[in-house]
Amino acid sequence: MGLQKISNAQYIFIDNYAPILNMITLREEQVLVQIWHAAVGFKSVGFSRFGRDASPHPYAHLHKKYTYAVVANEKLVHVYNEVFAIEDEAILPLGMPRLKNYVDRTTITSYQEYFYSEHPELRNKKIILFGPTYRGPGQASAYYDFSKLKLNQLYDYLKANNYVFIFKMHPFTKTTEIDLLNVPDNPYQEKIQEYVLPDLQDYENVFLDFTSEYDINELFYVTDTFITDYSSAYYEYSLLKKPLLFFTPDREAYEYERGVHIPVKESAPGKVVDTFSELLEALKQKDYEFDKTTKFADAYFPNNINDASDKIVEEIILNSERDLNGD
Repeated sequence: MGLQKISNAQYIFIDNYAPILNMITLREEQVLVQIWHAAVGFKSVGFSRFGRDASPHPYAHLHKKYTYAVVANEKLVHVYNEVFAIEDEAILPLGMPRLKNYVDRTTITSYQEYFYSEHPELRNKKIILFGPTYRGPGQASAYYDFSKLKLNQLYDYLKANNYVFIFKMHPFTKTTEIDLLNVPDNPYQEKIQEYVLPDLQDYENVFLDFTSEYDINELFYVTDTFITDYSSAYYEYSLLKKPLLFFTPDREAYEYERGVHIPVKESAPGKVVDTFSELLEALKQKDYEFDKTTKFADAYFPNNINDASDKIVEEIILNSERDLNGD
């Protein structure tokens, strides 16, 4: 969308940081609404990273322009007050529009039929989905340390138990040597082989890379166990009330250097493992601390997750127009 169309709009809705809007001085009557793409995770974002590497400018930053920010529930108001540096009254706990019909049985079944028609070889397999967030200060230099996963050991367990292990890396993550070498002022030269996704063809289709395919929230419909770390993806996944593990081999360094809203070990809605041996043992023993996942889902989602769009229209658009008309 061009600058002119944006400038002329009465209501502007975005779901991520949109640098183009830094080029526009909003009119007093314009309404800019942030519907953030992530519900909540552990990692600090926005102004909650203030003073750390790649933190936002204290004055000239888009987050401060939001008329409203929509969050999933009241428990997250204080989190996004810090993230966006706007007052509590501007943060509206109206829910997540994308969750409409998310746990509807027809929606789930329809996607499963589609997925298995694309991958009939996976129909009778159990699926572990691996979806960690990236490391590094931002998009240009994002990476993941694959050396933390001992694929040979994991392969033996997966093969013997009819599992497949699907990689769904964060879109920012660079997984090839070429992409990593092209990082400006490359800081990864000595460790570059640790940050390259290994050749998965050596593992007889037990490991698959779906990073550039499918939406992660839809992949959850065919997932038996989800492994993540500091990503917000666990939020939507918890709604499905299936096993969840947090693999955090760099937890102490990450919490110190990147910063987190809440301590991972004490707050994760599932079992936290800091070493590969702990991860493998948790999988073998099916030790997920599953009660944490169900309690989290029951506490963090409203009874009706399908009415967020209606609430947003009513609260932001219709109420604003009533105020303008003096109603």
